Amino acid sequence: MKRLLRVTLAVAVAVVAGCSSVPKPAVPAATEAVAVARSSWDITVGRTGADGRLDLPTSLAAFTMAVGPVPGAKTPAGPYGPIASGTLAVQSVLAHWSALSTAQHRAVLAGLGVTGGNAPAAYRKGPKTPDPNVPCLAKDSAGATPYRAMLGGIESDLASRFGRKLSVADRVFVAVNTKDLEHAMLYTIACTDSPDPNGKINGCTIHINPSTIAANHSAAEVHSFLIHEMAHCFLFDRFGNAYDGMPAWYVEGVPTYAMVDLGTSSVRLSGIWQQYLDTPARPLSGRTYAGVGFFVHLAETGTNPWAKIDAIGAAMRGKGAAATPAGWAAADVPAAFVGSWGSGFVQGRYPGPAWTSTAANLPAYQPALPNRRLTDGGSLTVTAPAYAAAADHLDVDAEVVLAAPGVGTEGRVTLGGGKDAALSGGPFCTRGSCNCPSGSARAGTSFTAMASGDAYLGLSGGAVAGTATLTGLSLADFCAKPSTPCLVGRWTSVGFAITGGKIVEHGGAGVTMHIDPQGKATVVFTGMSPVTFSSSISNPPTAGHFTFSGSVTGSVKLPSTAATTGPWEQVTSSGAGNIRVDVKITEPISYHLGPISVSSLAGAAAGGGAIAGPQVTSGTWRCAGDTLVSTPPLTSVAQGTWTLNRTGRG
Repeated sequence: MKRLLRVTLAVAVAVVAGCSSVPKPAVPAATEAVAVARSSWDITVGRTGADGRLDLPTSLAAFTMAVGPVPGAKTPAGPYGPIASGTLAVQSVLAHWSALSTAQHRAVLAGLGVTGGNAPAAYRKGPKTPDPNVPCLAKDSAGATPYRAMLGGIESDLASRFGRKLSVADRVFVAVNTKDLEHAMLYTIACTDSPDPNGKINGCTIHINPSTIAANHSAAEVHSFLIHEMAHCFLFDRFGNAYDGMPAWYVEGVPTYAMVDLGTSSVRLSGIWQQYLDTPARPLSGRTYAGVGFFVHLAETGTNPWAKIDAIGAAMRGKGAAATPAGWAAADVPAAFVGSWGSGFVQGRYPGPAWTSTAANLPAYQPALPNRRLTDGGSLTVTAPAYAAAADHLDVDAEVVLAAPGVGTEGRVTLGGGKDAALSGGPFCTRGSCNCPSGSARAGTSFTAMASGDAYLGLSGGAVAGTATLTGLSLADFCAKPSTPCLVGRWTSVGFAITGGKIVEHGGAGVTMHIDPQGKATVVFTGMSPVTFSSSISNPPTAGHFTFSGSVTGSVKLPSTAATTGPWEQVTSSGAGNIRVDVKITEPISYHLGPISVSSLAGAAAGGGAIAGPQVTSGTWRCAGDTLVSTPPLTSVAQGTWTLNRTGRG
C-alpha cells in the first residue's frame, strides 16, 4: 500500500508541478465511393451503451432481425439487411440470458433450431445428426465440401496472425443450412458438450444460409466471409463465453479486421468502412463492425494489431463499462495513433500519410466534414469525445492563427503546399511575410507560414476528450498585444491528464492560479475536482481518486511579452507544507487515507520525504489566447498536460 501511495502521489505531484502566400491544398474532384444508407440493422446494433454492449431491448431487437421473433422485441421500420454476420445478435442475447423470460428463452432456442430445454443455445451441444439446422454439429453437413476446402488455409493464416493454434480445430464444423434459420448470411455458434464453469468451449460451428449460396457471391467473397466467422471461433477459443460480454467494437471489429487483412473487398466491407469514416465523433465504445477502424489505424501507425488482440480481450474480460478503457490501455496506443487519428478522416483531400486512413480491400471514400471559418478577431473550438476524433474543413481568413490544444489533445493542421504542423505549433501567419515591428510588444516572434483559405484540422484526446481552440488576429493586433506577457492573468484549470505508460489519470478541474504583472504566483487547490487514476504498475492493478487542498505561493521569472512558449523559471516558492491530499483507493481493495499533508505523506510513504509537495513552476508552458497548457519536465515521473483557461486579467 505504501508503494502504491508513493507512486500515485508522485505522479500527481509531478503533473501539478507543471503549472506551470503558399499554394492552397489540392482537393480531389470527386469521392470515389458512393455513401451507403444505414440499414435498420446497422442502426440497431449501433445502439451500444457505455460498456460497448447492446442492452437487453436492443439485443432482443437484433436477435429478432437476424434470427427470429422473440416476445417483447421491438424492431425498427425499414429493410433489415444486409446482415453479413448474425453472431453479434446471438452473443448479445445470450449475454442477457438470465434476464430473459421463459417465453423468450424458448423463442431464442427455437430460433436457433433447438427444441426442448432451457439453456443458452450457444453452449448446448446438438445431436449427432445430419440435420444442419441445429446450432452445433458433430461433423460437417451435406454440401460443406467447398467451404471445408477453404477453412484449412484460413485457419492456418489466422493461427499465424494470432500466434496461437486453434485448440478446437478438429471440432470446427460447417453447417450448410437447408433453410434460412437466420436472416444473416453466415453466423457462428460456440459449442460445448456440457456447460463449463470457466466458460470454455470445445467446438465451433459455422452456419451458411441457403440465401447466401443463392446470391452467387464470388469465391473470394465467400472466402472473406469465412475468415470473419473463423476469427469468431479463434476468439471463442481464447475467451470462452466471456467473449459474449465484451464490447461490440471488439466482438465484431476484430473479425472484420481479419477480413481486411486476409480477405477481399466486398460491398459489405465497403459499407462498414464508410460508416466508420462518416462518424469520427462516435466513441469506440459506440461502434460494432466499424470498430475495424481502430485496428486499421493501429496498423498504419506502427502497431501490429494481431500482437495486441488477445491482450486487449484479456484486459476487457468482465470489466463492464470499464472495458474499453482497459482495452485501450492494453493496446499500448502510440502517440502517433492519437496525433493522426482525426486527420485520417480527411481522406486524401490533403497530401501526406497523416491525412488518409486506409488499408488493403478498403474503398476510397471521402466523408462530409464540418465547415468552419476563422477571421481576424474570431475564434473557434473543435472537440472530440474520449476514444473518438474530430476532423474539420477550415476557411482561414485571419492573418495570424493561434492554436491551443487542451489536456491530452494531439492533432495536426494543414499549412498548404503539402506541409502541415502539430496543433501545438505556431503562431501561424497567412501573409507572405510576417514580422512584428521593432519596438512592438511581440517583436522578434518567429512565425510559421500558413496558406489562407482552405485548410484541414484533425484532433483527438485518445483516452480523454480532445479539444483545441483556434484564435484569429490581424498581424497588427497580434504584434501590439499583449502589453504584458501571456502568462500574466487569472487562470482556472480545465484539468490535467496522464494518458501514457502504466498510469492513467484525468480530472483536477477547478484549481486556480494567479500570476500578477510582477511575477508573483498563487495557486489554490481547495475546490479541486477529484483526479481519477488507474495503475498497472502493481499486480493486481489499482484504481481510485484523490484531491489536493490548500494553497502555495511563489514567484516566477516572466518571459518577454512576445513569448508564447518556454520553460517555467521559478524564483521563490513557499507554503507547499500547507498542501493536503485526500486519497481513496477503490481497487483492488477499498482504502481511504487523508486528508493528510503532502510532506507527512512523503515521510510516511515515500521514505525520507521523496514527495516534496506540489510546486508551482517547473516544466514548460505554451500560451495561446486564453488557454495555457503546461507540461512537466521530461525527467518527471509522469508525463501529461495541465490545461487552464484565462478567467481574468493580472
